[in-house]
Amino acid sequence: MSKAEASALKTERDGEVLRLSGRLGLAEAGELHGRGSSLMDGIRRIDLAAVDEIDSAGVAALRLLQKQAAARGQALTLAPVSARFRAICAAHRVDLDADPTGTKQ
Repeated sequence: MSKAEASALKTERDGEVLRLSGRLGLAEAGELHGRGSSLMDGIRRIDLAAVDEIDSAGVAALRLLQKQAAARGQALTLAPVSARFRAICAAHRVDLDADPTGTKQ
């Protein structure tokens, strides 16, 4: 098995939780976005515990999913958030505690 195959993004639904594992980079972010509403229907939390690599495209994809959920009137929690995820957010001035739609005061 190649390194790319070993670290490819895997998804698993468990009720209202979507568990992600592997790598969440540019290619995987596109895949995640492409699966969109069919994958995210009914999901309230994304479990990131098994994500072993993430980049800015992965962070952007997750924030977009949060924004899309908010547009449907749903909250989408990301947890646990790794130190790398936090560092990428800080570098891009993304406030993890902010409303992804930018509408909360």
